[in-house]
Order: sequence, then C-alpha cells, then structure tokens
Amino acid sequence: MAYHYWTQITHFLEKDEYQCSNCGNMFYKPYAICPACGVKMKKVKYEPTWVDEADEYDMLFEDF
Repeated sequence: MAYHYWTQITHFLEKDEYQCSNCGNMFYKPYAICPACGVKMKKVKYEPTWVDEADEYDMLFEDF
C-alpha cells in the first residue's frame, strides 16, 4: 500500500500551498483526505520553494 502525503510549498511573498502526492492538485491547507482525488493523507513534506524565489528577487534587484 502506497502512502500519500502533502508537499508543503512555501512561497516568498505568497500563502503556502499543499500539493497532493497522488493527483498533484494544490490547496491552501492540508486536508486529511484530498478533496480532488479522495485519497487519505499520512503526512506533510516540506518544500522550501521560497529560497529559490528569494534568489530570483535578489538577481532582479541586483542584491548579490
């Protein structure tokens, strides 16, 4: 039996999102059961996307 989980995607200037490991749909909170595909979730995995976004802003404003 495969375990399904939410991937927490943290953004630099936006609200966090949670992506379902089964169907890939995104939501603003981690539900016990995915509203899109109906699978039961076990845990949340952290994805620090905000680090890459902060680097992009640094390059854009030339703050190295």
